[in-house]
Amino acid sequence: LSGSARVAWRPGEIELRATSLSADARLLTVAHPATALFSPIGMVRLQQSGDERLGVRPATKINEAWRVDGAISFHAEQLTFGGIINAPVGSHEISLRGEGSTVKMSVLRSSGALKLEGAGTVVLATPRRITFSGFATVAEDAPSVLKQLGPLLPDGRQRIELNNTW
Repeated sequence: LSGSARVAWRPGEIELRATSLSADARLLTVAHPATALFSPIGMVRLQQSGDERLGVRPATKINEAWRVDGAISFHAEQLTFGGIINAPVGSHEISLRGEGSTVKMSVLRSSGALKLEGAGTVVLATPRRITFSGFATVAEDAPSVLKQLGPLLPDGRQRIELNNTW
């Protein structure tokens, strides 16, 4: 993990400003145990520009939702999901904007074997939910599993509709 951020800590809340943090993607498995299923490899970066801020208030009770307010960008460079896709799927920049217990995400830039377009949400309240609606363009020489993400459209893109709870 390397980089810098201005961090303010108040009881029950952390706020980030002027963030530019880079880490080995394997560090994601520490952030949430479910990411260990994908064995991420590559580099990830959290970046804020200008006066962006991100406030995070962790849940203090079992049925309480985390609160996330503000904005930050998530960058993944040459991301590989070991055990599932043993080749880089590409580089992606995703805008994250928190509003209470909902985080809105939007793909800003995408390149490589898997190019993504679209937007979605992550709901941090129970039941937790992730949604994504968009498109994927997959390189011809990409791993075959990437060619099965959704229905193929006449222009060669695949339609992606994700709506899962946990």
